[in-house]
Amino acid sequence: MKFLKYIFVLSFLIAIGCGVDEITGPRLELTIVSPKVNPVTAQALITTQETIIYEARVRGGDTTTYEWRVDGEVIANGLKSDSVRYTEEGRHVARFSASNENYDSYAEIIINVINKIATFEDLALELNSFWIGKGNTDPTTFNSGGIDFPNVPPSDTTEYANFGYSNIIDSTNTNFVEYGAYILPQSQNQFGIARMDTLQEDIKISFDTLYTPLSISIANSPKVVRYARGDIAPDSAFTRGDYYDLVIKGINEDRSFTTDSVTLRLIDRGTISLIVINEWTAVDLSPLGKVRGLQFKINTTAKHQGTNIEYIDKRFCIDDLVLIENSENF
Repeated sequence: MKFLKYIFVLSFLIAIGCGVDEITGPRLELTIVSPKVNPVTAQALITTQETIIYEARVRGGDTTTYEWRVDGEVIANGLKSDSVRYTEEGRHVARFSASNENYDSYAEIIINVINKIATFEDLALELNSFWIGKGNTDPTTFNSGGIDFPNVPPSDTTEYANFGYSNIIDSTNTNFVEYGAYILPQSQNQFGIARMDTLQEDIKISFDTLYTPLSISIANSPKVVRYARGDIAPDSAFTRGDYYDLVIKGINEDRSFTTDSVTLRLIDRGTISLIVINEWTAVDLSPLGKVRGLQFKINTTAKHQGTNIEYIDKRFCIDDLVLIENSENF
Protein backbone atom coordinates (compact mmCIF):
# COMPACT_ATOMS: atom_id res chain seq x y z
CA MET A 1 0.00 0.00 0.00
CA LYS A 2 1.41 3.40 -0.96
CA PHE A 3 1.29 6.09 1.73
CA LEU A 4 0.44 9.48 0.27
CA LYS A 5 -1.08 12.44 2.06
CA TYR A 6 -4.56 13.42 0.89
CA ILE A 7 -5.52 16.86 2.19
CA PHE A 8 -8.94 18.48 2.50
CA VAL A 9 -9.00 22.23 3.12
CA LEU A 10 -12.22 23.65 4.57
CA SER A 11 -12.70 27.40 5.01
CA PHE A 12 -15.32 29.03 7.22
CA LEU A 13 -17.20 32.21 6.40
CA ILE A 14 -17.03 35.18 8.72
CA ALA A 15 -19.45 38.04 8.11
CA ILE A 16 -18.05 41.51 7.44
CA GLY A 17 -19.64 44.87 6.55
CA CYS A 18 -22.29 45.49 3.86
CA GLY A 19 -23.66 41.98 4.14
CA VAL A 20 -20.81 40.48 2.07
CA ASP A 21 -19.28 37.21 3.23
CA GLU A 22 -15.57 36.74 2.76
CA ILE A 23 -13.59 33.54 3.25
CA THR A 24 -11.02 34.49 5.87
CA GLY A 25 -10.50 32.07 8.71
CA PRO A 26 -10.25 29.81 10.43
CA ARG A 27 -9.08 27.20 7.92
CA LEU A 28 -9.46 23.53 8.75
CA GLU A 29 -7.04 21.02 7.23
CA LEU A 30 -7.82 17.31 7.26
CA THR A 31 -5.03 15.05 6.05
CA ILE A 32 -5.49 11.35 5.30
CA VAL A 33 -1.96 10.04 5.86
CA SER A 34 -2.89 6.43 5.15
CA PRO A 35 -4.28 4.78 3.07
CA LYS A 36 -3.87 6.23 -0.42
CA VAL A 37 -7.03 8.09 -1.48
CA ASN A 38 -8.03 8.35 -5.12
CA PRO A 39 -8.36 12.13 -5.63
CA VAL A 40 -10.95 11.68 -8.40
CA THR A 41 -13.34 9.27 -6.69
CA ALA A 42 -12.47 10.22 -3.06
CA GLN A 43 -12.27 6.51 -2.25
CA ALA A 44 -9.60 4.47 -0.52
CA LEU A 45 -8.74 0.78 -0.19
CA ILE A 46 -7.37 -0.64 3.02
CA THR A 47 -6.99 -4.17 4.35
CA THR A 48 -8.33 -5.52 7.61
CA GLN A 49 -4.74 -5.61 8.89
CA GLU A 50 -4.04 -1.91 8.26
CA THR A 51 -5.10 1.31 9.93
CA ILE A 52 -6.58 4.59 8.73
CA ILE A 53 -4.33 7.40 9.91
CA TYR A 54 -5.62 10.97 9.83
CA GLU A 55 -4.57 14.38 11.07
CA ALA A 56 -6.84 17.38 11.63
CA ARG A 57 -5.80 20.89 12.55
CA VAL A 58 -7.09 24.43 12.31
CA ARG A 59 -5.25 27.56 11.20
CA GLY A 60 -6.10 31.18 11.94
CA GLY A 61 -8.64 30.77 14.71
CA ASP A 62 -10.93 28.45 16.60
CA THR A 63 -14.01 26.71 15.34
CA THR A 64 -17.12 26.19 17.39
CA THR A 65 -17.47 22.46 16.75
CA TYR A 66 -15.72 19.75 14.83
CA GLU A 67 -16.19 16.01 14.69
CA TRP A 68 -14.94 12.93 12.87
CA ARG A 69 -17.70 10.45 11.98
CA VAL A 70 -17.55 7.03 10.35
CA ASP A 71 -20.88 5.54 9.23
CA GLY A 72 -22.67 8.18 11.29
CA GLU A 73 -20.88 7.32 14.53
CA VAL A 74 -18.83 10.08 16.15
CA ILE A 75 -15.34 8.74 16.85
CA ALA A 76 -13.63 12.03 17.75
CA ASN A 77 -14.56 15.58 18.72
CA GLY A 78 -11.15 17.18 18.68
CA LEU A 79 -8.44 18.29 16.33
CA LYS A 80 -5.80 15.61 16.63
CA SER A 81 -3.87 12.86 14.91
CA ASP A 82 -5.38 9.44 15.34
CA SER A 83 -5.92 6.08 13.70
CA VAL A 84 -8.90 3.81 13.08
CA ARG A 85 -8.85 0.10 12.28
CA TYR A 86 -11.61 -2.21 11.03
CA THR A 87 -11.34 -5.98 11.34
CA GLU A 88 -14.31 -6.76 9.10
CA GLU A 89 -14.74 -6.11 5.41
CA GLY A 90 -17.14 -3.46 4.21
CA ARG A 91 -17.66 0.03 2.86
CA HIS A 92 -17.46 2.93 5.31
CA VAL A 93 -18.35 6.60 4.88
CA ALA A 94 -15.85 8.78 6.75
CA ARG A 95 -16.76 12.45 7.25
CA PHE A 96 -14.93 15.22 9.07
CA SER A 97 -17.09 18.29 9.70
CA ALA A 98 -16.54 21.66 11.32
CA SER A 99 -18.58 24.80 11.87
CA ASN A 100 -18.59 28.25 13.39
CA GLU A 101 -21.50 30.59 14.01
CA ASN A 102 -21.77 31.48 10.32
CA TYR A 103 -20.86 28.40 8.34
CA ASP A 104 -20.82 24.60 8.28
CA SER A 105 -18.49 22.52 6.13
CA TYR A 106 -17.34 18.92 5.82
CA ALA A 107 -15.01 16.59 3.92
CA GLU A 108 -16.04 13.03 3.10
CA ILE A 109 -14.37 9.93 1.67
CA ILE A 110 -15.40 6.32 1.11
CA ILE A 111 -13.16 3.74 2.78
CA ASN A 112 -13.37 0.22 1.37
CA VAL A 113 -12.03 -2.30 3.89
CA ILE A 114 -11.06 -5.52 2.13
CA ASN A 115 -9.44 -8.79 3.14
CA LYS A 116 -6.44 -8.97 0.81
CA ILE A 117 -4.75 -6.70 -1.72
CA ALA A 118 -1.48 -7.42 -3.49
CA THR A 119 0.29 -4.12 -4.19
CA PHE A 120 3.85 -5.58 -4.18
CA GLU A 121 4.90 -2.57 -2.10
CA ASP A 122 5.44 -4.89 0.88
CA LEU A 123 8.32 -6.68 -0.89
CA ALA A 124 11.88 -5.49 -0.29
CA LEU A 125 13.39 -4.15 -3.50
CA GLU A 126 16.00 -1.53 -4.31
CA LEU A 127 15.08 1.32 -6.63
CA ASN A 128 15.22 0.47 -10.35
CA SER A 129 15.54 -3.25 -9.76
CA PHE A 130 13.61 -6.51 -10.03
CA TRP A 131 13.29 -10.01 -8.56
CA ILE A 132 12.64 -13.14 -10.64
CA GLY A 133 13.81 -15.86 -8.25
CA LYS A 134 17.45 -15.78 -9.27
CA GLY A 135 19.56 -17.79 -6.85
CA ASN A 136 16.83 -20.36 -6.23
CA THR A 137 17.11 -23.82 -7.76
CA ASP A 138 13.52 -24.98 -7.29
CA PRO A 139 10.12 -23.39 -7.93
CA THR A 140 8.94 -21.27 -5.03
CA THR A 141 6.33 -18.67 -4.09
CA PHE A 142 6.40 -15.13 -2.77
CA ASN A 143 3.63 -13.34 -0.91
CA SER A 144 2.20 -9.85 -1.26
CA GLY A 145 -0.79 -8.71 0.76
CA GLY A 146 -1.54 -12.27 1.89
CA ILE A 147 -1.68 -13.64 -1.69
CA ASP A 148 0.84 -16.24 -2.89
CA PHE A 149 2.42 -15.94 -6.34
CA PRO A 150 4.30 -18.87 -7.93
CA ASN A 151 7.79 -18.41 -9.34
CA VAL A 152 10.00 -20.67 -11.45
CA PRO A 153 13.53 -19.25 -11.20
CA PRO A 154 15.75 -18.77 -14.26
CA SER A 155 18.45 -21.27 -15.16
CA ASP A 156 21.54 -21.07 -17.34
CA THR A 157 19.44 -21.75 -20.42
CA THR A 158 15.92 -20.51 -19.59
CA GLU A 159 14.28 -17.33 -18.35
CA TYR A 160 12.06 -17.16 -15.27
CA ALA A 161 8.42 -18.23 -15.51
CA ASN A 162 5.16 -17.33 -13.76
CA PHE A 163 5.65 -14.28 -11.49
CA GLY A 164 8.34 -11.92 -10.28
CA TYR A 165 8.23 -8.27 -9.24
CA SER A 166 9.86 -5.02 -10.28
CA ASN A 167 9.80 -1.23 -9.98
CA ILE A 168 11.44 -0.39 -13.33
CA ILE A 169 9.49 2.14 -15.41
CA ASP A 170 12.39 4.16 -16.88
CA SER A 171 12.83 3.18 -20.54
CA THR A 172 16.55 4.06 -20.37
CA ASN A 173 17.15 1.37 -17.73
CA THR A 174 19.06 -1.58 -19.24
CA ASN A 175 16.51 -4.03 -17.76
CA PHE A 176 13.41 -2.09 -18.84
CA VAL A 177 12.53 -4.25 -21.87
CA GLU A 178 12.73 -7.53 -19.97
CA TYR A 179 11.46 -6.53 -16.53
CA GLY A 180 9.77 -3.14 -16.77
CA ALA A 181 6.20 -1.91 -17.19
CA TYR A 182 5.17 -0.04 -20.33
CA ILE A 183 3.44 2.97 -18.78
CA LEU A 184 3.80 6.47 -20.20
CA PRO A 185 2.17 8.45 -17.34
CA GLN A 186 5.01 7.34 -15.07
CA SER A 187 4.64 7.09 -11.31
CA GLN A 188 7.10 5.14 -9.20
CA ASN A 189 5.66 1.99 -7.67
CA GLN A 190 6.29 -1.74 -7.42
CA PHE A 191 4.33 -4.25 -9.45
CA GLY A 192 4.22 -7.89 -10.45
CA ILE A 193 5.74 -9.12 -13.71
CA ALA A 194 4.39 -12.26 -15.38
CA ARG A 195 5.93 -14.49 -18.03
CA MET A 196 4.98 -17.83 -19.61
CA ASP A 197 7.42 -20.22 -21.23
CA THR A 198 6.89 -20.80 -24.95
CA LEU A 199 4.93 -24.02 -24.41
CA GLN A 200 3.27 -22.86 -21.17
CA GLU A 201 -0.45 -22.37 -21.71
CA ASP A 202 -1.31 -20.37 -18.61
CA ILE A 203 -0.32 -18.99 -15.21
CA LYS A 204 -2.37 -19.82 -12.12
CA ILE A 205 -2.72 -18.23 -8.69
CA SER A 206 -4.26 -20.31 -5.89
CA PHE A 207 -6.06 -18.83 -2.86
CA ASP A 208 -6.14 -20.29 0.65
CA THR A 209 -9.96 -20.24 0.65
CA LEU A 210 -12.85 -18.98 -1.47
CA TYR A 211 -12.64 -15.29 -2.40
CA THR A 212 -14.40 -12.94 -4.77
CA PRO A 213 -11.74 -11.21 -6.90
CA LEU A 214 -12.84 -7.60 -7.10
CA SER A 215 -10.31 -6.01 -9.44
CA ILE A 216 -6.76 -6.04 -10.78
CA SER A 217 -4.61 -3.50 -12.63
CA ILE A 218 -2.85 -4.61 -15.83
CA ALA A 219 -0.07 -3.06 -17.91
CA ASN A 220 1.86 -4.10 -21.00
CA SER A 221 5.32 -5.62 -21.00
CA PRO A 222 7.81 -3.46 -22.96
CA LYS A 223 9.15 -6.58 -24.68
CA VAL A 224 5.73 -7.50 -26.06
CA VAL A 225 5.27 -3.96 -27.34
CA ARG A 226 8.65 -4.12 -29.09
CA TYR A 227 7.66 -7.41 -30.73
CA ALA A 228 4.41 -5.90 -31.96
CA ARG A 229 6.21 -2.88 -33.39
CA GLY A 230 8.79 -5.02 -35.17
CA ASP A 231 11.67 -3.61 -33.11
CA ILE A 232 12.97 -7.07 -32.14
CA ALA A 233 12.54 -8.62 -35.59
CA PRO A 234 10.92 -6.97 -38.63
CA ASP A 235 8.84 -10.06 -39.40
CA SER A 236 7.37 -10.00 -35.86
CA ALA A 237 5.58 -6.69 -36.45
CA PHE A 238 1.82 -6.88 -36.11
CA THR A 239 -0.12 -6.51 -39.32
CA ARG A 240 -3.74 -5.59 -39.86
CA GLY A 241 -6.03 -7.71 -37.69
CA ASP A 242 -3.37 -8.88 -35.21
CA TYR A 243 -4.04 -8.60 -31.48
CA TYR A 244 -2.69 -9.54 -28.04
CA ASP A 245 -5.28 -10.28 -25.33
CA LEU A 246 -5.05 -11.24 -21.68
CA VAL A 247 -7.87 -13.61 -20.67
CA ILE A 248 -8.62 -14.18 -16.97
CA LYS A 249 -10.81 -16.96 -15.58
CA GLY A 250 -11.61 -18.12 -12.07
CA ILE A 251 -10.57 -21.52 -10.71
CA ASN A 252 -13.38 -23.41 -8.98
CA GLU A 253 -12.99 -25.63 -5.91
CA ASP A 254 -12.90 -28.74 -8.13
CA ARG A 255 -10.03 -27.10 -10.11
CA SER A 256 -12.22 -26.55 -13.16
CA PHE A 257 -12.42 -23.08 -14.68
CA THR A 258 -15.32 -20.65 -14.59
CA THR A 259 -17.47 -20.33 -17.68
CA ASP A 260 -17.27 -16.56 -17.42
CA SER A 261 -14.01 -14.84 -18.26
CA VAL A 262 -12.64 -11.30 -18.39
CA THR A 263 -10.62 -10.18 -21.42
CA LEU A 264 -8.38 -7.14 -21.84
CA ARG A 265 -6.98 -6.30 -25.28
CA LEU A 266 -3.48 -5.02 -24.59
CA ILE A 267 -2.36 -4.53 -28.21
CA ASP A 268 -4.44 -4.21 -31.37
CA ARG A 269 -3.34 -3.62 -34.96
CA GLY A 270 -6.31 -1.88 -36.49
CA THR A 271 -6.85 -0.68 -40.01
CA ILE A 272 -4.73 2.43 -39.54
CA SER A 273 -2.22 2.02 -36.73
CA LEU A 274 -1.02 -0.06 -33.79
CA ILE A 275 -3.01 0.60 -30.62
CA VAL A 276 -1.07 -0.13 -27.42
CA ILE A 277 -2.31 0.28 -23.84
CA ASN A 278 0.31 2.50 -22.21
CA GLU A 279 -1.04 2.92 -18.67
CA TRP A 280 -2.25 0.87 -15.75
CA THR A 281 -5.74 -0.35 -16.63
CA ALA A 282 -8.17 -1.43 -13.90
CA VAL A 283 -10.02 -4.64 -14.76
CA ASP A 284 -13.27 -5.63 -13.03
CA LEU A 285 -13.01 -9.27 -11.89
CA SER A 286 -16.33 -9.45 -10.03
CA PRO A 287 -18.08 -11.37 -12.89
CA LEU A 288 -15.93 -14.40 -12.00
CA GLY A 289 -17.73 -14.82 -8.68
CA LYS A 290 -16.34 -16.69 -5.67
CA VAL A 291 -13.34 -18.81 -6.66
CA ARG A 292 -10.27 -20.59 -5.29
CA GLY A 293 -7.84 -18.99 -7.72
CA LEU A 294 -7.23 -17.23 -11.02
CA GLN A 295 -6.03 -18.41 -14.42
CA PHE A 296 -4.21 -16.04 -16.80
CA LYS A 297 -3.90 -16.89 -20.51
CA ILE A 298 -2.64 -15.01 -23.54
CA ASN A 299 -4.77 -15.10 -26.68
CA THR A 300 -2.93 -13.70 -29.69
CA THR A 301 -2.69 -13.99 -33.46
CA ALA A 302 1.12 -13.77 -33.20
CA LYS A 303 1.79 -17.44 -33.95
CA HIS A 304 4.04 -19.42 -36.27
CA GLN A 305 2.22 -20.91 -39.22
CA GLY A 306 2.09 -24.69 -39.05
CA THR A 307 3.05 -25.11 -35.37
CA ASN A 308 0.51 -22.58 -34.04
CA ILE A 309 3.05 -21.67 -31.32
CA GLU A 310 3.34 -18.02 -30.31
CA TYR A 311 6.49 -16.31 -31.58
CA ILE A 312 5.88 -13.40 -29.22
CA ASP A 313 6.88 -13.49 -25.54
CA LYS A 314 3.79 -14.03 -23.38
CA ARG A 315 4.28 -11.34 -20.74
CA PHE A 316 2.25 -8.75 -18.84
CA CYS A 317 2.38 -6.73 -15.60
CA ILE A 318 -0.06 -6.74 -12.68
CA ASP A 319 -0.80 -4.60 -9.63
CA ASP A 320 -3.46 -4.04 -6.97
CA LEU A 321 -5.15 -7.46 -7.02
CA VAL A 322 -8.11 -7.11 -4.63
CA LEU A 323 -9.84 -10.09 -2.99
CA ILE A 324 -12.90 -9.95 -0.74
CA GLU A 325 -14.63 -12.66 1.29
CA ASN A 326 -18.03 -11.06 1.83
CA SER A 327 -19.21 -9.31 -1.32
CA GLU A 328 -22.58 -8.59 0.33
CA ASN A 329 -20.84 -5.96 2.51
CA PHE A 330 -20.12 -3.76 -0.51
